[in-house]
Amino acid sequence: MSLKGFMKDAYKGKAREKRRLKTRDGDFVLGFEDFVQKVGDRPTWSEVEELAPSDEKLLFGLIKTGPRAKKHDQIVWGFLSSLVAERIPEPLMLPAMDFAGLELRKGSIVLDESRGAHHVGEKMSGGRIVVKGEAGDYLGQEMAGGGIVAGSCDDYAFRKMRGGWGVVLGQAGNYLGLGNRGGRIVAKERVGSRTGWLMKDGRICVGGDAGSYLGLMMKGGRILVKGRAGTRAGWRMRGGAIYARGYGPEVGAGKVGGKIYRRRGP
Repeated sequence: MSLKGFMKDAYKGKAREKRRLKTRDGDFVLGFEDFVQKVGDRPTWSEVEELAPSDEKLLFGLIKTGPRAKKHDQIVWGFLSSLVAERIPEPLMLPAMDFAGLELRKGSIVLDESRGAHHVGEKMSGGRIVVKGEAGDYLGQEMAGGGIVAGSCDDYAFRKMRGGWGVVLGQAGNYLGLGNRGGRIVAKERVGSRTGWLMKDGRICVGGDAGSYLGLMMKGGRILVKGRAGTRAGWRMRGGAIYARGYGPEVGAGKVGGKIYRRRGP
């Protein structure tokens, strides 16, 4: 729907000639481009929430209009997408774009099958996000709660995760679960190198094989690989546990703590 048509429906024709959206503080904005100009250089959730219109239809209109090429604009759009998801009872259907579901606290978002959106679900603490296609880098980065399901993902998925859960139905890229302090991750197919690097707590389950340096310098948590791990699994490991059906050369090289097991069951 065009902004003109959206305004006609929202205001029942009474303010059609103005084509303006009213924010909470009484200002008017012409659309998304005008809205982002009112937000500071370093957007925050509280700032965007304060400026956003309280009416759900008007808020939905903001995320449907305007280009989102700059990172600043993408972050603002991401906050707005989460605000809409929190206020409507049904799942919010959106195109897969960078920062969708940024700091989501409740509600549900479903992203379409377009590929490669980065930072989806970053810093979320609740709610659900479904990515029907392939997610880009930093899926679920720094998430503290809630859950994400993606068809597949690129690098740094669930980096610095503290809570919540993530499911990757296909393959995951490199650095899955980097620096995690909690949460649960399931990747049903192969994962790239350095999965669980610097991991301190949490769980990672891999349905296929894992690349090199699995559990690199990990300090805690548990990694289960149903296939084989590549070279130097558990390199300089300090704590935690790794389970895999088999390992490449130099498994446990430089290990000073933790446990490495060879799985024999299914």
